[in-house]
Amino acid sequence: MRLSNSKISNRSNGFTLIELLTVMAVSVVLLGIGVPNLVEFLDRSRASAEAREFIRTVGLARSEAISRGENVNLSAISGSNWEQGFRLWIDADADNTYDAGEEIREISGFKSNADLSVTNNTTTFTFTSEGFLDTAVGSESVFSYQSYPGKCNSDVDRSIRLKHTGHVSIEDTACSP
Repeated sequence: MRLSNSKISNRSNGFTLIELLTVMAVSVVLLGIGVPNLVEFLDRSRASAEAREFIRTVGLARSEAISRGENVNLSAISGSNWEQGFRLWIDADADNTYDAGEEIREISGFKSNADLSVTNNTTTFTFTSEGFLDTAVGSESVFSYQSYPGKCNSDVDRSIRLKHTGHVSIEDTACSP
């Protein structure tokens, strides 16, 4: 007895409704897990980039003071609002205020709503020609970076310590309950 090669199939070449609903349910679950993690990742990346930008600027101010052999100032552009930007400048007329033409470099503010404040409300830091801060020996200024002002987030908030030696360190902020 010979079998025929032609089989009659009642099945079409598409997807069934059950298959489509299963794929959609799995996709929704994966998106529900992935999107919050992506938002957290982006927050951490932005916070890290903004903190590193500030640390690079401090290093540049220190380096400029040493290479120029004169004092270089680092100050907030707008009062004590460091998150709105900061500038490096040389006080050419020795009046302890920034004047047009004294600027070395200006760094624009953060693109986020983050807050960068210093514990002692200092608006200007001066690096000497030796690379030290013009402050008391052993002193330290602590900048607080908050990604969402008024709400502590230990995953993204940072404390940036500026020592009188001109060295900078960064650490995660510990939130108190």
